[in-house]
Amino acid sequence: MTAKPPRSSDSALLLNNYDGAGSSMGSSKVRSYVRVDADKVRARSGREELHGRDVFVVPGDVTLGKSAKLGHR
Repeated sequence: MTAKPPRSSDSALLLNNYDGAGSSMGSSKVRSYVRVDADKVRARSGREELHGRDVFVVPGDVTLGKSAKLGHR
């Protein structure tokens, strides 16, 4: 899960979320998002593990339920 806000540019989101593969992905990959309250999931920072990327690692499944909000950029 990314920690970048939805108002980030397409290129910033692609680079952060997909790292080196971001340049081969279309911007459609970052047009919509699901906002999840961080305190509703078991998340840990992925910054160190994923070489400075601004992401959270959530082990296992995420049940979105009422804690999630859909959005389009």
